[in-house]
Amino acid sequence: MSYKGFLDAQNDWLNRKSKNKNQLFQDLKPRDRIAKIIIENIIPKIDNLNFKFRKSDLRIKRKDGDFEQSLKFITNHKNYKNEIVSFEIILLVYSKKLETWRAENYSDKSLRLNGIIATNSTERLKDWNQQFEKGWYKLHLDDNHKIVDEIINNIINVAVPYFSQYESYDQIIADFNKNPITNFIDLIDINLMQGKYQDAKLVLEQNRDFFEEKIIKEEKANSNSLFLTNEKPLYLSRKKKIENWVQQRV
Repeated sequence: MSYKGFLDAQNDWLNRKSKNKNQLFQDLKPRDRIAKIIIENIIPKIDNLNFKFRKSDLRIKRKDGDFEQSLKFITNHKNYKNEIVSFEIILLVYSKKLETWRAENYSDKSLRLNGIIATNSTERLKDWNQQFEKGWYKLHLDDNHKIVDEIINNIINVAVPYFSQYESYDQIIADFNKNPITNFIDLIDINLMQGKYQDAKLVLEQNRDFFEEKIIKEEKANSNSLFLTNEKPLYLSRKKKIENWVQQRV
Protein backbone atom coordinates (compact mmCIF):
# COMPACT_ATOMS: atom_id res chain seq x y z
CA MET A 1 0.00 0.00 0.00
CA SER A 2 1.30 3.44 -0.90
CA TYR A 3 1.69 6.14 1.73
CA LYS A 4 -1.33 7.96 0.24
CA GLY A 5 -3.32 4.73 0.35
CA PHE A 6 -2.37 4.30 4.00
CA LEU A 7 -3.48 7.85 4.83
CA ASP A 8 -6.78 7.35 2.99
CA ALA A 9 -7.43 4.13 4.90
CA GLN A 10 -6.54 5.79 8.20
CA ASN A 11 -8.80 8.76 7.48
CA ASP A 12 -11.64 6.42 6.52
CA TRP A 13 -11.16 4.53 9.81
CA LEU A 14 -11.19 7.76 11.85
CA ASN A 15 -14.24 9.05 9.98
CA ARG A 16 -16.22 5.84 10.53
CA LYS A 17 -15.25 5.67 14.18
CA SER A 18 -16.20 9.29 14.88
CA LYS A 19 -19.61 8.83 13.20
CA ASN A 20 -20.40 5.58 14.98
CA LYS A 21 -22.64 6.87 17.76
CA ASN A 22 -24.66 3.67 18.28
CA GLN A 23 -22.18 1.70 20.36
CA LEU A 24 -23.31 -0.74 23.03
CA PHE A 25 -21.54 -1.24 26.38
CA GLN A 26 -18.52 0.87 25.43
CA ASP A 27 -17.21 0.87 28.98
CA LEU A 28 -16.51 -2.88 28.93
CA LYS A 29 -13.38 -4.70 27.80
CA PRO A 30 -13.69 -6.08 24.23
CA ARG A 31 -14.40 -9.72 25.17
CA ASP A 32 -16.83 -8.76 27.93
CA ARG A 33 -18.50 -6.29 25.61
CA ILE A 34 -19.07 -8.92 22.94
CA ALA A 35 -20.44 -11.34 25.55
CA LYS A 36 -22.77 -8.67 26.96
CA ILE A 37 -24.17 -7.93 23.51
CA ILE A 38 -24.80 -11.62 22.91
CA ILE A 39 -26.54 -12.01 26.28
CA GLU A 40 -28.57 -8.81 26.21
CA ASN A 41 -29.27 -8.24 22.52
CA ILE A 42 -29.00 -11.52 20.59
CA ILE A 43 -30.11 -14.42 22.82
CA PRO A 44 -33.50 -12.87 23.74
CA LYS A 45 -34.33 -12.57 20.02
CA ILE A 46 -33.64 -16.23 19.27
CA ASP A 47 -34.93 -17.70 22.52
CA ASN A 48 -37.58 -19.71 20.64
CA LEU A 49 -34.79 -21.57 18.80
CA ASN A 50 -33.49 -23.08 22.07
CA PHE A 51 -29.99 -21.63 21.79
CA LYS A 52 -28.09 -21.07 25.03
CA PHE A 53 -24.97 -18.96 25.56
CA ARG A 54 -21.74 -20.30 27.06
CA LYS A 55 -19.61 -17.36 28.10
CA SER A 56 -16.43 -19.36 28.69
CA ASP A 57 -15.83 -19.72 24.95
CA LEU A 58 -18.31 -17.19 23.55
CA ARG A 59 -20.49 -19.87 22.03
CA ILE A 60 -24.22 -19.94 21.24
CA LYS A 61 -25.28 -23.59 21.17
CA ARG A 62 -28.21 -25.97 21.23
CA LYS A 63 -28.77 -29.73 21.24
CA ASP A 64 -30.55 -31.61 18.45
CA GLY A 65 -30.52 -35.32 19.22
CA ASP A 66 -26.90 -36.53 19.16
CA PHE A 67 -25.70 -33.23 17.76
CA GLU A 68 -24.55 -29.98 19.29
CA GLN A 69 -25.04 -27.05 16.91
CA SER A 70 -23.14 -23.91 17.75
CA LEU A 71 -22.01 -20.48 16.62
CA LYS A 72 -18.64 -19.56 18.08
CA PHE A 73 -17.67 -15.90 18.31
CA ILE A 74 -13.92 -15.57 17.65
CA THR A 75 -12.38 -12.37 19.00
CA ASN A 76 -9.70 -10.49 17.10
CA HIS A 77 -6.30 -10.71 18.85
CA LYS A 78 -5.84 -7.03 17.98
CA ASN A 79 -8.81 -5.95 20.11
CA TYR A 80 -7.89 -3.06 22.41
CA LYS A 81 -10.14 -1.16 24.83
CA ASN A 82 -12.87 0.47 22.73
CA GLU A 83 -10.46 1.39 19.94
CA ILE A 84 -10.66 -2.00 18.23
CA VAL A 85 -13.49 -4.38 19.09
CA SER A 86 -14.08 -6.99 16.40
CA PHE A 87 -15.02 -10.62 16.01
CA GLU A 88 -15.96 -13.28 13.48
CA ILE A 89 -18.39 -16.20 13.71
CA ILE A 90 -17.76 -19.89 13.04
CA LEU A 91 -20.52 -22.49 12.71
CA LEU A 92 -19.92 -25.99 14.12
CA VAL A 93 -21.78 -29.29 14.37
CA TYR A 94 -20.40 -31.71 16.98
CA SER A 95 -21.25 -35.27 17.99
CA LYS A 96 -20.21 -36.49 21.44
CA LYS A 97 -21.22 -39.99 20.34
CA LEU A 98 -18.72 -39.92 17.47
CA GLU A 99 -15.90 -38.58 19.66
CA THR A 100 -16.58 -41.28 22.28
CA TRP A 101 -16.70 -44.01 19.64
CA ARG A 102 -13.35 -42.88 18.24
CA ALA A 103 -11.78 -42.89 21.70
CA GLU A 104 -13.00 -46.45 22.23
CA ASN A 105 -11.87 -47.72 18.82
CA TYR A 106 -8.51 -46.03 18.24
CA SER A 107 -5.99 -46.45 21.05
CA ASP A 108 -3.57 -43.98 19.47
CA LYS A 109 -4.83 -40.49 20.34
CA SER A 110 -3.42 -39.07 17.10
CA LEU A 111 -5.85 -41.29 15.15
CA ARG A 112 -9.00 -40.38 17.04
CA LEU A 113 -9.73 -36.86 15.83
CA ASN A 114 -12.66 -35.27 17.64
CA GLY A 115 -16.42 -35.26 17.22
CA ILE A 116 -16.68 -32.22 14.94
CA ILE A 117 -18.73 -33.20 11.90
CA ALA A 118 -19.00 -29.84 10.17
CA THR A 119 -17.43 -26.42 10.55
CA ASN A 120 -17.75 -23.34 8.40
CA SER A 121 -16.91 -19.66 8.59
CA THR A 122 -19.74 -17.27 7.81
CA GLU A 123 -17.64 -15.84 4.98
CA ARG A 124 -18.01 -19.15 3.13
CA LEU A 125 -21.78 -19.30 3.50
CA LYS A 126 -23.10 -17.70 0.33
CA ASP A 127 -26.43 -16.63 1.87
CA TRP A 128 -24.91 -15.07 4.98
CA ASN A 129 -25.53 -11.32 4.78
CA GLN A 130 -22.12 -9.68 5.15
CA GLN A 131 -23.05 -6.03 4.92
CA PHE A 132 -21.38 -5.35 8.26
CA GLU A 133 -19.00 -8.29 8.44
CA LYS A 134 -16.42 -8.02 5.64
CA GLY A 135 -14.07 -10.41 7.42
CA TRP A 136 -14.77 -9.10 10.92
CA TYR A 137 -17.74 -7.53 12.66
CA LYS A 138 -16.36 -4.20 13.90
CA LEU A 139 -18.24 -2.81 16.89
CA HIS A 140 -15.95 0.21 17.06
CA LEU A 141 -16.68 1.27 13.46
CA ASP A 142 -20.25 0.22 12.64
CA ASP A 143 -23.66 0.79 14.17
CA ASN A 144 -23.93 -1.88 16.87
CA HIS A 145 -27.71 -2.15 16.60
CA LYS A 146 -27.45 -2.87 12.88
CA ILE A 147 -24.72 -5.45 13.48
CA VAL A 148 -26.93 -7.18 16.04
CA ASP A 149 -29.92 -7.18 13.66
CA GLU A 150 -27.78 -8.61 10.86
CA ILE A 151 -26.49 -11.42 13.07
CA ILE A 152 -29.97 -12.31 14.34
CA ASN A 153 -31.37 -12.45 10.81
CA ASN A 154 -28.43 -14.56 9.66
CA ILE A 155 -28.88 -17.02 12.51
CA ILE A 156 -32.58 -17.45 11.71
CA ASN A 157 -32.33 -17.48 7.91
CA VAL A 158 -28.92 -19.06 7.28
CA ALA A 159 -27.46 -20.80 10.34
CA VAL A 160 -30.61 -22.77 11.20
CA PRO A 161 -31.04 -24.12 7.62
CA TYR A 162 -27.31 -24.91 7.56
CA PHE A 163 -27.62 -26.93 10.77
CA SER A 164 -30.65 -28.76 9.38
CA GLN A 165 -28.30 -30.56 6.95
CA TYR A 166 -26.77 -32.39 9.93
CA GLU A 167 -29.69 -33.75 11.92
CA SER A 168 -29.12 -37.50 11.42
CA TYR A 169 -26.14 -39.73 10.65
CA ASP A 170 -27.82 -41.10 7.52
CA GLN A 171 -28.34 -37.54 6.29
CA ILE A 172 -24.68 -36.73 7.00
CA ILE A 173 -23.47 -39.86 5.19
CA ALA A 174 -25.56 -38.99 2.13
CA ASP A 175 -24.12 -35.47 2.09
CA PHE A 176 -20.52 -36.59 2.67
CA ASN A 177 -20.80 -39.15 -0.14
CA LYS A 178 -20.97 -36.22 -2.57
CA ASN A 179 -17.30 -35.54 -1.82
CA PRO A 180 -15.89 -38.81 -0.44
CA ILE A 181 -12.21 -37.89 -0.69
CA THR A 182 -12.57 -34.79 1.48
CA ASN A 183 -14.91 -36.54 3.90
CA PHE A 184 -13.25 -39.96 3.78
CA ILE A 185 -12.34 -40.36 7.46
CA ASP A 186 -15.72 -39.14 8.70
CA LEU A 187 -17.53 -41.34 6.18
CA ILE A 188 -15.64 -44.43 7.33
CA ASP A 189 -16.02 -43.73 11.03
CA ILE A 190 -19.70 -42.80 10.96
CA ASN A 191 -20.54 -45.88 8.91
CA LEU A 192 -18.54 -48.10 11.29
CA MET A 193 -20.12 -46.45 14.33
CA GLN A 194 -23.55 -47.16 12.82
CA GLY A 195 -22.60 -50.80 12.28
CA LYS A 196 -22.61 -50.32 8.50
CA TYR A 197 -19.38 -52.20 7.84
CA GLN A 198 -20.33 -53.10 4.28
CA ASP A 199 -20.93 -49.43 3.46
CA ALA A 200 -17.61 -48.49 5.05
CA LYS A 201 -15.90 -51.18 2.99
CA LEU A 202 -17.49 -49.76 -0.17
CA VAL A 203 -16.22 -46.26 0.67
CA LEU A 204 -12.72 -47.71 1.08
CA GLU A 205 -12.87 -49.66 -2.18
CA GLN A 206 -14.11 -46.67 -4.17
CA ASN A 207 -11.41 -44.33 -2.88
CA ARG A 208 -8.50 -46.66 -2.16
CA ASP A 209 -6.66 -45.90 -5.42
CA PHE A 210 -6.56 -42.18 -4.70
CA PHE A 211 -4.95 -42.63 -1.28
CA GLU A 212 -2.59 -45.46 -2.26
CA GLU A 213 -1.31 -43.56 -5.30
CA LYS A 214 -0.88 -40.37 -3.32
CA ILE A 215 1.09 -42.19 -0.63
CA ILE A 216 3.44 -43.68 -3.26
CA LYS A 217 3.86 -40.31 -4.98
CA GLU A 218 4.59 -38.42 -1.76
CA GLU A 219 7.01 -41.06 -0.48
CA LYS A 220 8.92 -41.14 -3.79
CA ALA A 221 9.35 -37.41 -3.53
CA ASN A 222 10.76 -37.89 -0.01
CA SER A 223 8.21 -35.37 1.00
CA ASN A 224 7.61 -34.24 4.57
CA SER A 225 4.15 -33.23 3.50
CA LEU A 226 1.20 -32.84 5.83
CA PHE A 227 -0.47 -35.64 3.89
CA LEU A 228 2.17 -38.17 4.97
CA THR A 229 2.31 -36.80 8.49
CA ASN A 230 -1.43 -36.49 9.09
CA GLU A 231 -3.60 -38.09 6.41
CA LYS A 232 -1.63 -41.28 5.75
CA PRO A 233 -1.86 -42.63 9.35
CA LEU A 234 -5.57 -41.83 9.45
CA TYR A 235 -6.18 -43.60 6.14
CA LEU A 236 -4.13 -46.68 7.07
CA SER A 237 -5.81 -47.06 10.45
CA ARG A 238 -9.29 -47.03 8.85
CA LYS A 239 -8.14 -49.40 6.10
CA LYS A 240 -6.78 -51.82 8.71
CA LYS A 241 -9.98 -51.71 10.75
CA ILE A 242 -12.09 -52.63 7.72
CA GLU A 243 -9.65 -55.34 6.58
CA ASN A 244 -9.78 -56.89 10.06
CA TRP A 245 -13.57 -56.97 9.85
CA VAL A 246 -13.37 -58.68 6.43
CA GLN A 247 -10.92 -61.31 7.76
CA GLN A 248 -13.16 -62.07 10.72
CA ARG A 249 -16.00 -62.90 8.32
CA VAL A 250 -13.93 -65.40 6.30
